Amino acid sequence: MRETHDKLVRDGVPDVIRANGETPELERVSGAEYRERLHEKLDAAVAEFHDDPSAAELADVRAVLDAVERSGSE
Repeated sequence: MRETHDKLVRDGVPDVIRANGETPELERVSGAEYRERLHEKLDAAVAEFHDDPSAAELADVRAVLDAVERSGSE
């Protein structure tokens, strides 16, 4: 069964998929499209933090903010 996820990849997720004997299909994005996806991810991370105001969720928000900051230099 094939699953499709239109998501930014982090935390070695493709390696986990490979370890399960599957082959991930990846598409690299950059520039404006990358920044747009980061903003979408930030919205989702903040919403998750509101639902579960834990240190782990806050760390996810911080990680996305760090990526947004780094993407400004592209």
